Amino acid sequence: MESRPTKSSKAKSSKFSMDNLHDFLLTENFHRISCIKSLVRCTSVSHCWFNLISDPFFINRQLLHQQRPKPSTLMVNSHGPISKDPIFQSPGFKLSYLPRRFVRILSSCNDLLLCYSMTDRKVYYICHPWTLKCRALPPTPKKPDDYNRGVKVGLLSNYQVFGIENQWKHRVVRIHDKGSDLVAEVFSFEMGDWTERVVLGPYYKLYGNSVAYNGVLHWLAEPSAIVAYDFDAKEQCRLVSCPITMTMVEYPFCSQCLGVCSGVLRILELVDFQDSDDDSLTVWELEDYPNGNWNVEHRICFKELVPAGNSQVQIQGRDNAGKHQGRLKALGIHPTDRDVVFLQIDGYVVSCNLETRELKIEATADQLLSISAFPVELQWWPTPIPALPQRV
Repeated sequence: MESRPTKSSKAKSSKFSMDNLHDFLLTENFHRISCIKSLVRCTSVSHCWFNLISDPFFINRQLLHQQRPKPSTLMVNSHGPISKDPIFQSPGFKLSYLPRRFVRILSSCNDLLLCYSMTDRKVYYICHPWTLKCRALPPTPKKPDDYNRGVKVGLLSNYQVFGIENQWKHRVVRIHDKGSDLVAEVFSFEMGDWTERVVLGPYYKLYGNSVAYNGVLHWLAEPSAIVAYDFDAKEQCRLVSCPITMTMVEYPFCSQCLGVCSGVLRILELVDFQDSDDDSLTVWELEDYPNGNWNVEHRICFKELVPAGNSQVQIQGRDNAGKHQGRLKALGIHPTDRDVVFLQIDGYVVSCNLETRELKIEATADQLLSISAFPVELQWWPTPIPALPQRV
């Protein structure tokens, strides 16, 4: 006679866990989730799900299905992202989730930002605004008085697609003068602490924001140079060819910024000649990194630039001394659109279409401040921020 299942055995058999599914079935189900943000949230369900979704093979296969352009924008201090794309309207891009208030961006690399709190400038944060991830770095060895005295800060994040475990390598560098030498303070996630080293190579005065390109950090430098800082090279600093002849340090009414557009190094240059009407906007592009030719992709006279639609913004005329009225600054280069660059005109962040010559207001900021802007290009798989090693 066949025995009936007991009540306890029925309850036991009715229990079901997603972890009991075969890894192959789970992986196939995960591949059918088109929203990357939902996949990232799934990693917090269990260790099994975390391991499957974080596996390099799974990530590479998932990336093959992404055919759309990567979302990108410019992050402006005191304003946030200028893009109206809904993905950049999520609360994380206001950086209000960070532990400290009055946060200022110092550098960017792909979809990561390097920030610090203006109330405690010894603490840096690496954050991913879209996933609301954040990691505070240990305090720097220098005193707070050392800040804002010519210190240049950069963030570099390298991704090894076919790595086995440590696929990501995040590093932060602070470069400052120390007598006749340049000194670099470097933080790496592998070591979990700051190390100091004298920078070997040519001595140049850096200006502008850092630009990560080809696994190296770059700055514009005086006199008329681009300095590349390579963490792994014996001679950390080297020069990259540069087309600029009038730097903003030597000529206050000239302005330049360095950036990357569609995988190519570019320079946006504004030249204001006080004694003529030959003021111009020039976009340079490096043909063969690092020492190839710089080609002029666009050169536009200021008088050719016109407001777009109902926008009232324009580069103002000259005063009696022959100087342009208001603040004018080269602000940024669009990460993916080759026809768009960004300017600061007085208290506005303005996009300039290089083909139509149209100026369009993208954001408003404090007219008295010099605006800083940083490109953000979301990756199809969010860049993870690893935990720091435990200190003994």
